[in-house]
Amino acid sequence: MTTNNDIETFKNTLDAMRSVLTTALNKGFGGRLTINIGDLRNMAEELNRLQDPAITQANNLLANEKSIIEEAAEDAENRRSQAETYANETMNKANSEASRVKSEASAFAVQTREQANDYYNTTISQAQEQAKAVLTDAQVRSQQILQDAQGRAAQLVSQSEITKEAEKQSTMMMENARQRAAAMWTRSREELLAELESVSYAMTQHTEGVRSLYQRIQQASMPND
Repeated sequence: MTTNNDIETFKNTLDAMRSVLTTALNKGFGGRLTINIGDLRNMAEELNRLQDPAITQANNLLANEKSIIEEAAEDAENRRSQAETYANETMNKANSEASRVKSEASAFAVQTREQANDYYNTTISQAQEQAKAVLTDAQVRSQQILQDAQGRAAQLVSQSEITKEAEKQSTMMMENARQRAAAMWTRSREELLAELESVSYAMTQHTEGVRSLYQRIQQASMPND
């Protein structure tokens, strides 16, 4: 079995032989050329003896290095493959989770929008029904007030001018109330509430006006003492 010492001995012997030859060449053929042929022969034999083991050891070292490099390359490839697989799995999980969250968010948005639309439609419908009820009640009350005023005015034939004035005012108030009621349906909820308050106030004023007119009629119909 060749060892590192064999390679070192082979190297040292080769260096010694190179040194002897170099020294002889430096002296030249014109000087004293003293080379011990026996030493050279011994060196050559030693080199020949150590040559094959040294080459074998070098080849073994190269083979070991190659095996280590191949194992390292294989390990690196395995690690790269594992990292790539992990990255792909992580990316797939992330994409799946993002898709799930997006789907849930979209469904929630649709549900919220539908609920908002239902609430809006319900609120508008209720407001319209309430407005219709208030308007109907206002029309009934106005009609009752008008009929009452007309009935009372008819009893006072001698006060025809006052009666005509009362009828005129009542007719104008009713027409104004009808026009406002017709315009209510095309307005917003806020405008509708404001208009209802205005109609209520107008009907109150109309009631007060009719009451005042009735008092005037009563006073006018009373005999003078």
